[in-house]
Amino acid sequence: MPKHWIWLYLLLLFLCGLAFLILTPPFQAADEPYHFFRAFQVSDGVWISEKKGTQTGGYLPSALIQEARVFGLRRREGNIQSMWNAWRQQFAGSPRLDKINLENKEFIGFRNIALYSPVPYIPQSLALLLGKLLKARSLTALYLARFFNLLFSLGLIALSLFLVRNSARLSLLFFLLAATPMAIFQSASVSADALTHALAIFIIALVMNMKFAWNPRRYLVFLCAALLLSLSKSVYVLIPAVMIPVLISMRAPGKVKISRWLELAGFTLVPFFAWSLVIKNIYTPVREGLGINPQLQMEFFIRNIPACLAAFWKNLSGDFAFYRTSFIGILGWLDTNLPPHVVLYYFYALFIVALIGLNSQDKRLMPFPEVATNLLIFVGTTLGMCVIEFLTFTPVGKFDLQGLQGRHFIPIAPLLFLSLPRVVKLQPAFYKIFNILIILLWLYGMGRATFALYHRYWI
Repeated sequence: MPKHWIWLYLLLLFLCGLAFLILTPPFQAADEPYHFFRAFQVSDGVWISEKKGTQTGGYLPSALIQEARVFGLRRREGNIQSMWNAWRQQFAGSPRLDKINLENKEFIGFRNIALYSPVPYIPQSLALLLGKLLKARSLTALYLARFFNLLFSLGLIALSLFLVRNSARLSLLFFLLAATPMAIFQSASVSADALTHALAIFIIALVMNMKFAWNPRRYLVFLCAALLLSLSKSVYVLIPAVMIPVLISMRAPGKVKISRWLELAGFTLVPFFAWSLVIKNIYTPVREGLGINPQLQMEFFIRNIPACLAAFWKNLSGDFAFYRTSFIGILGWLDTNLPPHVVLYYFYALFIVALIGLNSQDKRLMPFPEVATNLLIFVGTTLGMCVIEFLTFTPVGKFDLQGLQGRHFIPIAPLLFLSLPRVVKLQPAFYKIFNILIILLWLYGMGRATFALYHRYWI
């Protein structure tokens, strides 16, 4: 695919992300206050959260906490809609990150976010360090953190698109997966999911590039990205295993192959287990007072594995429409819906792009070892997400699954779509027309998503 197409994709991603960043009022992405607290904690040099009684969190500036509470109250009251004059007054009253405000601290719990490692907060914490240096207002620092998060994630998406640019189909597919309204909205917030999503897509794109030609330097980059992903969100620790078919097929002496396998395991599993041990003693239940106990629930799960797996399947299949909708996009604090037809056509457009290839580039079928690996990682990660939500959100002894959302499937979605066969192959001229039509449909969908945010918060 010509470079100008890639640059067009990136420009569209940036402009849409910028629009979402500006239109979304402070702390109005899901759990954004808590992500902001964790990022601020990391910017203070506190890499591991603290446990105090039944809460896990940290000591943060009181002025910052109060401001987040004000916006959180507005959300619960359904009164967040802001006219410009009111918005200017709120901004003018925002506390500055000066010595007085930074030293006056109190403990705040954010236990659903406190267990994250510092890795997914690298962009946000850098922005907050800059905000402290400039003694900026806290709302300015929030928007700066959003902007850095957007830039870092788009940087990884840019590298991903250039890695697969030899295939027009892969370029378009990776663009659509990275450019769902949900993915862009996460990137334009302070959420840790932004870097997690981008790292997952980058790792998969890197493997797609390396399966045609082994490159030791890129393999080192892959290992570093795998380490960062395993520290970003532990449930996605299996994604780097997408490299396994490449390692199996590589032509090298046995000792070299063993070394590569050990490197892959070391860079993914070691940080995963190490961070799990670090946070073991600071864990507190996310939902207090509802009979939630992960240890007892794990014992219940082990005793009733078939029944629990059946309950997981019943939930995933029965609530498929919700998972599809929240995969494509439920914006705001999961309270701003897109038009149903936008969700449907975007979802099916992903399948269409995956099934249609360019006659001169794409093989009809991906090799079986690659398909098997992709699907095993997809199913294994899905099962892992179900088990984690079952342990941490479901009361002991109940066959239920709560807390899982469609956006949690964004990092593993490329594995599913890449495994589909190319049932149609188009000539270059027709594929170019097809590409333009898909981009026009995407622009329409993003226009509707942007209007949904504008209507939710500013009218």
